Amino acid sequence: YEFFGRRLLDALVGLPFALPTAVSGIALTAVYARNGWLGQWLEPLGIQAAFSPLGVVIALTFIGLPFVVRTLQPALED
Repeated sequence: YEFFGRRLLDALVGLPFALPTAVSGIALTAVYARNGWLGQWLEPLGIQAAFSPLGVVIALTFIGLPFVVRTLQPALED
């Protein structure tokens, strides 16, 4: 099934495969820290994403989601 942005979405799903796990963890910490791109917006809402159980869930989802998508993709295409 072709749709606009499919190649970009496919590249984003494959991104964790290209990054070492340690680099992914450092990048996610930087993004979700208090002064990070997303952390600066979450902190006033009382949501601490870095160095918390929520951060662990985000990191594991980031690392594990491509495996799920790549496993299910052929079945969904059929």
